[in-house]
Amino acid sequence: MEFNNNKVCSKCKKEKSFSGFYNKSSAKDGKNSQCRDCRLDYVRNNRESILATRRKYNSKDTTRRKTNARNHGMTIEEYDNFFAVRNYQCEVCGMTQKESYRLFNVDLCIDHCHTTGENKGLLCNVCNPAGGMLKDDPDLAFRLWRYLERTRRKEN
Repeated sequence: MEFNNNKVCSKCKKEKSFSGFYNKSSAKDGKNSQCRDCRLDYVRNNRESILATRRKYNSKDTTRRKTNARNHGMTIEEYDNFFAVRNYQCEVCGMTQKESYRLFNVDLCIDHCHTTGENKGLLCNVCNPAGGMLKDDPDLAFRLWRYLERTRRKEN
């Protein structure tokens, strides 16, 4: 049986390699039906509509907070307190909850240990993936910091 690494875009009808499509876990082949170019064009042309839909979804605040609290093993009171104790700010860069909504239209993230499941802190949508990319390794983060310090001095 021969495996075909190509797919036809449902919008432009062009055949492209799988790398030309975004991943979509719910699709049979694991790829979006529209190619990257068509999807990007759609997002650019419908930005306000997409943001309005997100805002409407995120406005279901109580339900979302209850779900998030449950997903992190907390009661709604513990969840609210977790944010309040941290002044509703990212513990790395200081981004506030309001800024997070304005920029990303989402809550700040509750960072947790993937081994123990223990909730560690509150991070924004920039700092949270950065920590993951650094494998939550303080030594690796320190080496990156040293590199940035060293190269910054060279630029001046």
